[in-house]
Amino acid sequence: MLHLSLNRQILIGLVVAAIVPLAVFGVVTVSDTGKRFNQQAEEA
Repeated sequence: MLHLSLNRQILIGLVVAAIVPLAVFGVVTVSDTGKRFNQQAEEA
């Protein structure tokens, strides 16, 4: 039973480790795109 919970913790850790960078990258990309869009709107 302990072995199963340990595997589950490792699996959750891997999932979190994979999701966090993607989430950060997504937020940075969206905010950067928003800044560019605002700059283009101001220039136009």
